[in-house]
Amino acid sequence: MPYVVFILTSSIAHNAFSGTIPKDLGKLKELKILALGSNNFSGALPPELGNLAKLQEIYINSCGAGGEIPSTFANLYNLETVWASDCQFTGKIPNFIGNWTKLWSLRLEGNSFKGPIPSSLSSLASLQTLVLRNTLISGSIPSYIGEYQSLQTLDLSFNNLIGGIPSSLFKLNNLTALFLGNNRLTGTLPPQKSEKLQIIDLSYNEISGSFPSWLNSDLQLYGRFRDGRMSNMVLPCLGVRGAKDGNSSNVTEHGKKETGYSWDMAEVPATHGMRKMVEIRAIREEMRDTY
Repeated sequence: MPYVVFILTSSIAHNAFSGTIPKDLGKLKELKILALGSNNFSGALPPELGNLAKLQEIYINSCGAGGEIPSTFANLYNLETVWASDCQFTGKIPNFIGNWTKLWSLRLEGNSFKGPIPSSLSSLASLQTLVLRNTLISGSIPSYIGEYQSLQTLDLSFNNLIGGIPSSLFKLNNLTALFLGNNRLTGTLPPQKSEKLQIIDLSYNEISGSFPSWLNSDLQLYGRFRDGRMSNMVLPCLGVRGAKDGNSSNVTEHGKKETGYSWDMAEVPATHGMRKMVEIRAIREEMRDTY
């Protein structure tokens, strides 16, 4: 009697593979983890990957693929982790991501999406990490993000977001790091914030008003203010990796992204709940490299 082999994990990450991503990967119906990151693939993601109904984790960072994310990915209801950073994805952030209700980590930074953050993401109640940095998204910050009670890290920096910052973001019980720098956000800051929220980047926005009292706490605030008040002018960026006194080789004289901007959780001081998040990040990085 022939043996039946079920492949649960497939990783060809951290190589120099080129050409298109094999569509036959979609035949591995029992697959739970797929890692294709750090390669030189070209073309679009094969729609056949949408057949991997049991897939829980997908890592396609810097894999070389581009275009729109296939609509067949709407069938991946069991996804918990999606890392798709620094690819060449275009179009709008797909509405079907709202189907991934088990998702706890979503990273799409460094892509070329357009339009607003879709309303369907309101169904992702289990999210702990949401990173949409430098994705060219526009519109306002959806108020429903302030209802993500499990959220620990939110990074919407280096985009074209406008309007006010929902005060509910500052009240999330588990949020420890909030990165909103390099947008066109306006308005004032709320009078209160959660005690766990200890790392905030609001630099290069158009925030106005007086300092709230919580700025006197043990807070790591990235941005420079004058005379104890926030000015209506663009705020210098101090929240850039390797920056000193607002100067960094990663930032132009106007503070906008030039090349290679990234932040590393391992370099963020472990205040309050941050150390646990750094440890989680390290574990996930190790797992990604192992698999």
